[in-house]
Amino acid sequence: MNAEAGAAAYNKGYRVNKAYFKHYSKCQYMRCWQPILEGKKLIKPKDRVVDFGCGPGQFAEYVKDIGVKNYTGIDFSSVAIAQAKKRLAGSSFGFRCGNIYTCRLPKKRDVDVIVALEVLEHLAKDRKFVERLARRFPKKRFVFSVPNFDHTKHVRFFKNTNQIMARYKEFCDIRGIIEVRMKETKKGHACIWIFYGRLSPPPPPPKPDGNPKPDGNPKSDIA
Repeated sequence: MNAEAGAAAYNKGYRVNKAYFKHYSKCQYMRCWQPILEGKKLIKPKDRVVDFGCGPGQFAEYVKDIGVKNYTGIDFSSVAIAQAKKRLAGSSFGFRCGNIYTCRLPKKRDVDVIVALEVLEHLAKDRKFVERLARRFPKKRFVFSVPNFDHTKHVRFFKNTNQIMARYKEFCDIRGIIEVRMKETKKGHACIWIFYGRLSPPPPPPKPDGNPKPDGNPKSDIA
């Protein structure tokens, strides 16, 4: 298992990788985004969207082009955020730099759908992040995606959809999974699984009953 990469590693990638400067229609992830926005239409024009790990704004630009007006993108790469702001300049979209474990979250009433595409496999504490979302935005719609292949920045990957269900079912009511095949490899198809549904937080831990435990040396009320 690889260690979680820091912001500096992603900043470098966003600076030098020409793929991040392409229009979204030329991006390799377009085949993943189309089922979300045009196939299943998991995001609708009237939705208020919060996108964690938004990157340089390519997906955001696609979201804008389907008619969405209310969108917030969050990423811990300052370079990605700068690129996203430039790409979406003049739009109503907002972008801010922040750590998704600790950043300020919008109010529940201001959000319709939570997005985290190709994010969870990069996080050492992915379940902590998803639990945070589930407790903040219970019953809100989500769209997440994860791969079945390894990468130098991947902390984990998933061999099958059962592993996805087992890892996130405590916090997610998963309503569907879409398989998107990216390319053929010697080990089979490299694919990305898009899973969606509604966030479902676990019940809070039971509160202590308030009765002190005996310490083995009870004090007498008799003087």
